[in-house]
Parts: sequence; C-alpha cells; structure tokens
Amino acid sequence: MDNNSQSKDMEVVSAMKGLIDKILHDDTLTKSAKMRQLLRLGVSRAQVAKIMDVSYQFVYQVDIKRLADEETVATLEAQPK
Repeated sequence: MDNNSQSKDMEVVSAMKGLIDKILHDDTLTKSAKMRQLLRLGVSRAQVAKIMDVSYQFVYQVDIKRLADEETVATLEAQPK
C-alpha cells in the first residue's frame, strides 16, 4: 500500500471516528458483523484489521463472504417473479 492510499484510509477513519467507535463498542455485534459494517462504510481491510487488532486474513475472509452474499441477494432480487 502506498503512502497516498494510507493517507486516504486515515482520512476515512478520522472522518467517521464517532460512527466507528459506536460500531466497535456495540456488544450486540459479533466481530464479523462489526467488520462487515466497517467495510460497508468504506474502511479498508487493512484499517479494519488494525482498528480491531485482528489479522488481515480474518478481515479478508469476512469481506469475501460479504461480497458473495450481497451478489447473491442482488441476483435473486433481479430475477423475475
């Protein structure tokens, strides 16, 4: 990741600090659910891993499943009834 990308990631995190803190401190959410919400907000995988103190691989796997699930839902919604 280059310095420009890192700088952009930090700007995203700083701009949404309150919302990110709310997600991180929501005890009703699992780690994976917190990751999905952060990723939907536009926080990069690397930043999610750093913020949550988990491995990048864990975040990557959650994100890949999230994207596949969203694609499945979109496909189902697009089918004629």
